Amino acid sequence: MNHGDQAEGSGRNEEGNQQKLMVLCVEGKGNNLKVMLIKGQGTDKGKQYYVIPGGKLEGNETFEKAAHRELLEETKMFVDSAHLASVESFKDTDKTKKIPKDIKLYVSRHCRKATAG
Repeated sequence: MNHGDQAEGSGRNEEGNQQKLMVLCVEGKGNNLKVMLIKGQGTDKGKQYYVIPGGKLEGNETFEKAAHRELLEETKMFVDSAHLASVESFKDTDKTKKIPKDIKLYVSRHCRKATAG
């Protein structure tokens, strides 16, 4: 499956799996790397944790377009498509809802603050 394949308008692929993505922004060199995480809210009362920005595909979005949208919505950061690399795809099952998910991980070393306009 390429990064644009999905069941039209559903956010799910042909197999019915929910399609999600994560965008990992990395900076630094060698053993001194920093990654951008965002604060999440756990299902346990008051538990907080940090996660890689990302989310679900909406409508007829490709994974790449959804990656740009989610990164901007969650972090106010932007990355050029030329610097957005799809490095891994994997399947995950939500342990509570048993919803199969196809997840695509993107990585970039060129994330920057979005400018107004």
